[in-house]
Amino acid sequence: AILDIDDDMSWPQALEVVLQRGDLKNTQIDPSQVSQRPFRGAFVRGIAPAMSQVQPLLVAGQILAQDRDGVVCLFDVDNADSVQIENGSTFSDLGTRIQGQDMPYDKVQMEDKPEADMPTSIGLRFQDPDAGFAIGFEHFGLRNPEGTDHTNEQVMDLSSMVLTRREARNLATTLMRRAWINRRTYRFTLPAAYLHLLENDLVTWTDDEGTTIVARIIQRDIGANFLINITAVAEQTNVSVAGSPVQSSSTIVPQSTPAPATVTTLAIDAPGISNAEVTTPGIRLAVIVTGGTL
Repeated sequence: AILDIDDDMSWPQALEVVLQRGDLKNTQIDPSQVSQRPFRGAFVRGIAPAMSQVQPLLVAGQILAQDRDGVVCLFDVDNADSVQIENGSTFSDLGTRIQGQDMPYDKVQMEDKPEADMPTSIGLRFQDPDAGFAIGFEHFGLRNPEGTDHTNEQVMDLSSMVLTRREARNLATTLMRRAWINRRTYRFTLPAAYLHLLENDLVTWTDDEGTTIVARIIQRDIGANFLINITAVAEQTNVSVAGSPVQSSSTIVPQSTPAPATVTTLAIDAPGISNAEVTTPGIRLAVIVTGGTL
């Protein structure tokens, strides 16, 4: 299912090619903030929207996107814009409200997902170039997690993507770490000075206890009063894993099918070379094999 692999293609080029299938022009795509690393290949089967085609690439490459004035800007997950939110004992942009309105809740609302919903193992299906592009599988799971008595094994299908076993294991480990980090959700309201914030931006502030918090915006709603309601998840940068141990190939490498040999025969007009050939009628043939395997 993989045709015409381009060994010189990079991740920014691959993302641009896929997005162009959605009728976007070059001037509407900016992948300049995606790191230059080799793209090993992917395939699309059947008719699918461009967004569905690019989604596996974003997950596998740990890449985010933003619409900035009509331009789709792509960037590595650790390369997002970061904004500091003002918060102090006498003044805070958190929990903004209209003058005279009572504060109906705390400046920042926090909520954690139930532990039963958190994964204890994440596995990836992918195409393994070291196994003849057969479907491979790598996973990462919690090792004797203290206080965790549930099992929640999740499998992500990236079988349209070509990844080495090391890349797949690193990705599974990174996704596992991010899932637990993103477990906490923050909700707060900001004034109009933060209208420039977009989804996937990072925001950071120091809470009233002096703890520095970093969160990634996943939703923003702007009301008629220009107050900005933000929903964000806890985030940490530089959590990507680069050196995970890998499993041996979990699939049987498909046997190659050699091309059939071409056999040519030619009758030779020559005298017999033994007494048996003189006394028994017969035809001498020359057999020529070209290409392939007999």
